[in-house]
Amino acid sequence: MVSFIPSKQLTNPQTVLPEQLVEALAHETPLAFQNVEPFRRKSALADGSQKFLLRNQEGKPVAVAHWASPYAPHSVREAIARVNSAKQAVGASLAPHILGPVGHGNVQGSSFGVFQYQYPLSENKFFWPVQRAQITPHLLQFLQEVARVTQVPVPTSEIETKFAAPLQHLSLMEEVPGEIRTAAAQALCRLERGLWAPRYVLMHGDFWKGNVLLTQKQPPEPKFVLIDWAGSKVQGYAIFDLIRMAASFKVKPKRLGENVAAHCQILGCDIRDAKSYLLAAGGHFALNLGCFPLERFVCMMQASVKDLDKALAATEVN
Repeated sequence: MVSFIPSKQLTNPQTVLPEQLVEALAHETPLAFQNVEPFRRKSALADGSQKFLLRNQEGKPVAVAHWASPYAPHSVREAIARVNSAKQAVGASLAPHILGPVGHGNVQGSSFGVFQYQYPLSENKFFWPVQRAQITPHLLQFLQEVARVTQVPVPTSEIETKFAAPLQHLSLMEEVPGEIRTAAAQALCRLERGLWAPRYVLMHGDFWKGNVLLTQKQPPEPKFVLIDWAGSKVQGYAIFDLIRMAASFKVKPKRLGENVAAHCQILGCDIRDAKSYLLAAGGHFALNLGCFPLERFVCMMQASVKDLDKALAATEVN
């Protein structure tokens, strides 16, 4: 029998865990839990949902519950739908690396989802480099396989809205450096001249250390899952996840360049169009910033383009 503490007062005095949510969690979660507490795992972007940690009788974490904000009541449900779409896109062999819910539902008009607890990567300055060296090859291989199994040609009818328009928008943004605007204009020119025929791939959209978890504390080899698929796109932009992952995991330029070349081979494109994909992704995000600060977007694009240029230079590919 599942035991729990209803209506537990949380750390934030303005937030009280509703008894209906506790009851729903007990009903929808196959994992027995004894206590519920606010969860504060570091996140790159706040999605507005509240997060709660579920612990068992021994005090060990067993699950994390996400409860949507009343201002965006369907956000968790929509995020779960994107998780399911991503799993379907990658197929059975890669789907286990995408963390799906063990339960979900609706309380007080807001959706919620429950996810089995997984372990964050180390923050210890001595252990993290070792752990990073262990897991990085697996992440790079995963990204290559995702590109391989999800890449499809972009229909001619979608080229304008999904690639030309984002590139044109980025090329005209006064807030970004001139070299990025020029590169976006050059990518648009290659697209319009038929020198680059883009393909869709599954894109996570926020591939960084905080969204990579381990399925157990000390596995014989890194067994990871990816979380936070709310901003993912099955018909997404290639290269972007690779560049962002490489920055977060400190992948050396030469190694990154070799992986960029491998992705371009999978995509059947010229190596120079790695930047075309990256800039198209940037244009897409620029058109859909929402609450994302413009200054952070500009910094992200500057860093990403710089990292890609260094990677291509390190592998003597231009």
